[in-house]
Amino acid sequence: MSNKKALLVLLCVSLFVHILLSYILQLPENYQNSALRLPDAMSYRQAAKYLYEYGFSAHHIRTFGYPLIVGLPYLLGISADTAIVNFAVALNFLFWLSSVWLVYVIAKSFIGAKGALIIGIAFVLCITHILGSYLVMTETFFLTIMLLASWNLLQFIHFKRDRNIFLFISLLSFSAVVRPVTYYLVILASLFCIVYFIRTKKFRNILIPIIAYCFTIGLQQANMHRKYDVYTLSFIQNYTIYHYLVMPAEYHLFRDKYSPDSFYVGRNEKIKMLIDGLKQEPEKVKKADEYYKSELKRGLVSNRDNIISVFYQNLRHNCNVGNPDIDHLVNHRKSNLFEPVRSFLSGFIRRQDKVLNLLCIISIAVTGMLFLFKKEFRKQKNSVFVVFLNILSSYILITSGVSAWQGDRFVFILQPLTLISGAVLFRYFFPDFKFFSRRSSV
Repeated sequence: MSNKKALLVLLCVSLFVHILLSYILQLPENYQNSALRLPDAMSYRQAAKYLYEYGFSAHHIRTFGYPLIVGLPYLLGISADTAIVNFAVALNFLFWLSSVWLVYVIAKSFIGAKGALIIGIAFVLCITHILGSYLVMTETFFLTIMLLASWNLLQFIHFKRDRNIFLFISLLSFSAVVRPVTYYLVILASLFCIVYFIRTKKFRNILIPIIAYCFTIGLQQANMHRKYDVYTLSFIQNYTIYHYLVMPAEYHLFRDKYSPDSFYVGRNEKIKMLIDGLKQEPEKVKKADEYYKSELKRGLVSNRDNIISVFYQNLRHNCNVGNPDIDHLVNHRKSNLFEPVRSFLSGFIRRQDKVLNLLCIISIAVTGMLFLFKKEFRKQKNSVFVVFLNILSSYILITSGVSAWQGDRFVFILQPLTLISGAVLFRYFFPDFKFFSRRSSV
């Protein structure tokens, strides 16, 4: 199958599935109000307003990456919440479509057009990504950035072009101002790049990760210092750790089962500090942040076992719960198709999440063993790429444990990474499988 034909088929399937599900599940009607009301979505719109209407003012928990994109209508004098939401949803659809294309392009480098078409369609059928694209959230945009960064790494491995390594590290750095959780991954990748440049005597290229850092993470940190007098990406990390690890561990809320009601038992004692932490007043924000830090230190000393238990429960919850949004969709048009399709997809997404997350863990384990014990594997130039994919997967999986209660939002980026990694490993173990072209191998 030719590349153009495979891409056309994939585009048609993608549009068909997206439009069909959007119509049957009445996603535009359902998500319009949710996108306006959800606290996370509201905070991104607030951050966009701070950027465009208050002279690039920093938001205390939202970094500038995603608000910079969804706030573009402010440049045209458009500031209505409904207009910002509609613009963000339209962008998310384009980001989702771009992700589908990138999954296909990356997979094609290893298994040819026919195999990549199957991988691309498999990703399209990861329905949770379509649901997520209707929210004013970072996940769809973040996935596109990570896939684009991965593609540039692959291009650099193949062709050794400096612009690809510059784009790789720049996109990775930008991902940290979209979702700060990748900050330490950026530092690790930057150090590896610097070591590589020193070993290959490309000393001038050492400036690449430094420049990328300065114009992304450095810019965010400088902006936070200007407003809060603290060099940090965001205040969200300590709030999140306290809210989803320390506080639940303190009240032993996860020993039996998850319950939204029990999660907030005992919270009234701390509610003033939590509310203060959500305000924009610099002194209150910093005071709350210091409180979260002190509580974490105290918890690690006096309640370590329960914190570890909650962390493990968060991981299980994120990997198995599916997408809870689908269970709250409303049949606005009283369609006979709505409930059967919604009910089927709700169970399908949960089972799909479990299977793909299990395959992700298997992929991480297999790649690790190959890299450690198989010299032949380490010599293959593309092994660097598949190792990166699995390091990225491991990082996302582990860091997802510091938060919960939002379905598979924190782990669904693992799905395309697992599909690509699985395809690469399958080609490694079965190089003569006739279905694949002989375009490339690991």
